[in-house]
Amino acid sequence: MKKQTKRSFLAFLLAVCMILSPLGTTAVRAAAPAEEGSSTEAPAPTQAPTETPQAEESSVVVIPEESQTEETEPVVIPEEALTEESALEVPEEEAAEEEFEEVQWPENDGYVYEDGGLLTTMSTSLKPKAVIARKVYKLRSAIDQDYVLDVKSAGTANATIIHLYKDNGTDAQKFLLQKNSDGTVTFVSYMSGKVIDIKGNSSSNGAQVQIYQSNGTSAQKFKMVENSDGTITLKHSTNGKAIDISGAKAVNGRKVQLYKSNGTKAQRFYLDEETEYVYDYSDNEWLIRSRINSASVLNVASSSTANTGNINLYSTTRKDNQRFTIEPV
Repeated sequence: MKKQTKRSFLAFLLAVCMILSPLGTTAVRAAAPAEEGSSTEAPAPTQAPTETPQAEESSVVVIPEESQTEETEPVVIPEEALTEESALEVPEEEAAEEEFEEVQWPENDGYVYEDGGLLTTMSTSLKPKAVIARKVYKLRSAIDQDYVLDVKSAGTANATIIHLYKDNGTDAQKFLLQKNSDGTVTFVSYMSGKVIDIKGNSSSNGAQVQIYQSNGTSAQKFKMVENSDGTITLKHSTNGKAIDISGAKAVNGRKVQLYKSNGTKAQRFYLDEETEYVYDYSDNEWLIRSRINSASVLNVASSSTANTGNINLYSTTRKDNQRFTIEPV
């Protein structure tokens, strides 16, 4: 009975201490695990404390704020800390440019032979043995330089008329210049090889200017007179009349005629010069391969020599019916 009374008194004192002490709750919480771990053993006899129990500092576990777990933030390296070696730089892509070997052809009237000359017979790579440099001319009207002498409808037949037409860059407006032994000149149509000609070799005012097969007559020969303004006048080789724009009007289709020399803009022309090249593949034999199938070449069927002989594709045999020569035009 005394023991029970003693225990009740101790429990009362403990409750009072817990109420009076601000650390009482913490002390109880710190001691709780120990009570759970010894739950299977008999509790030790409790002795009456001589002093009011106080919680020991060691029984309270305080976790500093610095050590609390936080989400990891990405590490930011200041730009100043990056060295040129460590910085990842993507090089700018250089524009891919195909390299072309620029050939400077000498400008002359003869053949210009390439280094190495002819390739071996039956070569399958087209490479010219030579190039023919030709100067091409336009006759531009002094009335309006946008208009030039033009072979009507790009015709190639004899007696196709020449008229005035706006410059369009076609071959119908291009001429080759032939120098004659008597000091005159003849203009050759770039398209047809026919020459500028006075119809019927007439000396009448208004006679039509045309193209015609070269025949060496005075109708196809002109004296080229240079004027002080940089233009030229073309005069008939014998009668002295000049090539003239009818009515001095620069419009499409305006008649080009022969007319008495008068020194006006209707009879003055600027001679524009360009250099063009013709590649000479002649004096050799070639296989002409198909780009669809490089094993096939042009082939004269059954080695025919008839006008109606067929040309087809055939596997390479290198026989005469597959050999071609190429000539410059």
